[in-house]
Amino acid sequence: MLVIIFLFFIMVLSIYYSSCLKIERFQIESKVNNPISIVILSDYHSNPSLSLQKLVKRIKNCNPDMIFLLGDITDRHDKDLKCTKLFVKSIWELKVPIFYVLGNHEIDRKDIGKIHHIYKSFGVVHVKDEPYVYEKNGDLIGIYGYDFNGKNNWIELNSKLNLLLTHSYENYKKKENKKFDIIFSGHTHGGQVRIPGIGQLIGHGPTFLPKYSKGYYKLSEKENLYITSGLGNSSIPIRLFNPIEILHIQLKNRL
Repeated sequence: MLVIIFLFFIMVLSIYYSSCLKIERFQIESKVNNPISIVILSDYHSNPSLSLQKLVKRIKNCNPDMIFLLGDITDRHDKDLKCTKLFVKSIWELKVPIFYVLGNHEIDRKDIGKIHHIYKSFGVVHVKDEPYVYEKNGDLIGIYGYDFNGKNNWIELNSKLNLLLTHSYENYKKKENKKFDIIFSGHTHGGQVRIPGIGQLIGHGPTFLPKYSKGYYKLSEKENLYITSGLGNSSIPIRLFNPIEILHIQLKNRL
C-alpha cells in the first residue's frame, strides 16, 4: 500500500513539473548597442501536459525579437506530425522571426523531410550550412546552427555578435572547436529529475553528475553557454524538482 501511495505521489508531482511552465529569464552582456530579446524553446517532445495556449501567451509576454528552436520539438515515438505542426503554427502566429536546428529525435525519424516541410511552410528558418545575419538598429548578429548529426561549412565567424544554436553542446564540442560569443543548447532536460542541492545525477552517456546540465556557464572570457531544461520529457516520462521552461535571454550592451 505504501508503494502505491509513493508511486501516486511521484506521478502527481511529475504531472505538476511537466505542466507548470516557468519563464527562466537571464541577461547576458554582449556586443550589441541596443537590447535584444530572444526566446529559446527546446525538447517539447509533444508534451501532452503543456497547454500551447499558455505557452504562446507566456512567449508573447516576453516580447521577443526572435525565437530559437533547439530540436526535439518532435518526439521519435510520435505516430504522426500533428503535434509538431500545431506547435509550429502556434508560435508562428506571434509573427516573430523563428530559427531552428534538429535534435536526435527528429534525426531518428524516417519522415524528417516532412518535418522540414512543416517548418518551411511557416517560414521558419533552418540554420545549418549558412549563417543567418539578423539586423536590428545597426546591430548585426550572426545566427549559426548545428544539427545533432551536423557538420559545418563555416569558414569564419564574420558578425559583430555570433550565436550558435545546437541541440547538444556535448555533441557539438566533440566535433567542432569554433568559438562563439553565446551557445544555446538543450538535450539534457536538466536531467528531468533533479535532486535539491545536488542537481542532475545521471546524464547522457551515461555520465554521473554531468558537468553541463542546465543553466548558464562561462566557458571563457568571450564565450558563454546556456542550456535550457526544455518543455517536455522523453524515454521515462518523469520530471521532478525541475519545471519545464521557456528560456528568455536578454542581450544587453557591455558597458
